[in-house]
Amino acid sequence: MQRRITARHLMTSAPTIIHEFGVLAFVRCLAGAYLKRKATFAELVMRLHHV
Repeated sequence: MQRRITARHLMTSAPTIIHEFGVLAFVRCLAGAYLKRKATFAELVMRLHHV
């Protein structure tokens, strides 16, 4: 997994992300996309859930 998250991908997948991972994960991903962090979706979600 080497692709970065983008706001476009997040908006098209928002209902699924919120349903499966929660609002906090969605907001964290939006912040990552907005700040242009070089992180994948999995990296951001795993940090949130401490897995």
